Amino acid sequence: MRNNRFLIDKNNYVRYSPINIFDNCPETVFAVTLDEINKNQPLLVIYFGEHAEFDSLSIKPGYFDERYFEKNNRIKKMNLKIFNCKNIEYNETIEFKDKMSEQTINFAKQMIATKIEIYVQDIFPGSKWNDLVISDINFLLNGAINRVSFDAGDCVYGSTYHKYEYDNQDRIIREHAQFGKAGAYDKYYKYENGKIYKAYVGMDDDSNNLKYE
Repeated sequence: MRNNRFLIDKNNYVRYSPINIFDNCPETVFAVTLDEINKNQPLLVIYFGEHAEFDSLSIKPGYFDERYFEKNNRIKKMNLKIFNCKNIEYNETIEFKDKMSEQTINFAKQMIATKIEIYVQDIFPGSKWNDLVISDINFLLNGAINRVSFDAGDCVYGSTYHKYEYDNQDRIIREHAQFGKAGAYDKYYKYENGKIYKAYVGMDDDSNNLKYE
């Protein structure tokens, strides 16, 4: 993730850092001065360590606290670009409603992304402070928050990568490994009576006939 222009609190360096928009906590925010915003330059560039899969994106554009929401500037129009390696999978301008509620962008297909870029095109003016605030961004798949990893990862096509799935107790239930064009495998996990059981599925195996050991 790249943004070196966020507001600095000398007593808490990460108070307005962009990392705050991915903690699913509206009490922590990303904030940047309006002077640093350029329509032709991305406000945020987000790289995924492993490719990210999602079919919608939710955003809280503003400081989601009634004491501060109208005092800070909020995004009115945002251009969103989604990349899979060098391919641009999505490039649209979204207009938000000026209300303190989470707003969702639904995509026509499931996205496989290695990078996204966010550009601010217009704002709702705040009544007090000369900054722009975003509280949260979440990546959703089938209506649920999908965990993603942030880093400059490899491209999906022809590369090696891992993908993980978890149950509602935050336990891993599936690991998918892709080794470029050479092949892939899956490991499935289940939990019974405090024990972990694992099933291995190679490229030529039947995933409908899992054998846990």
